[in-house]
Amino acid sequence: MFLILRLGWFVAVMKTVTGIDPLMLIKDSFISWKERHGNILFMFRRMYLALAKLMGGRNQLEKELYSLFDKGEHWHGNEPGHQIPFMYNYTNAPWKSQRIVRKILSEEYNDGPGGLSGNDDAGQMSAWYIFGSIGFYPLDRISGNYLLVSPLFDSIKIKLPGNKIFKIITHKSDSKTQFIKEVKWNRNIYDKNYLQHVSIMKGGELDIWLQDKPTTWGSNISEQPKGLKNTK
Repeated sequence: MFLILRLGWFVAVMKTVTGIDPLMLIKDSFISWKERHGNILFMFRRMYLALAKLMGGRNQLEKELYSLFDKGEHWHGNEPGHQIPFMYNYTNAPWKSQRIVRKILSEEYNDGPGGLSGNDDAGQMSAWYIFGSIGFYPLDRISGNYLLVSPLFDSIKIKLPGNKIFKIITHKSDSKTQFIKEVKWNRNIYDKNYLQHVSIMKGGELDIWLQDKPTTWGSNISEQPKGLKNTK
């Protein structure tokens, strides 16, 4: 009962001082999220492969993702949609994930007031920035796979148990270069568009070469996590 009274006091004070009804802000935000139906379509984080198959396969998945981003319906401010930008890694155009993730890093985050486009909820918004900026993301955590995109930094070192180091080196012409051309793992050509947790925990060096124009890197189904092999 006390909490309800306290909420009432807060609403009354905010209305008086600012003229804004915080309850309406919450309602509008919820309705806005619901109305962005494209986001809800992709909310099944651990059933993405089944969802893609129901859509008709890799090609249709790419079309649905394009429709979402082209219409401006994707909203980064709510965590259930955080995996969506990386889903192009399951299509013929992983370069689109590289472009979209870099765009979100640039436009949805800053160090001023309102620097996050949504509630940080236990650090989720911040965690997304870290994963996006170092160039890999655990879309399906159970699988142990991290989907690769282009890192924001020139060099990254992650300290692991047992004094091991996982190092990422980015080779690029300037800060705007964002499309993956080639990847090497411990100086050997690496032809997958994802990393495995077990490999990272062993330590090693990942070299990523970037270029200015989109590439076909990671677009072959054999270079992607298993699951959509029998769908076009």
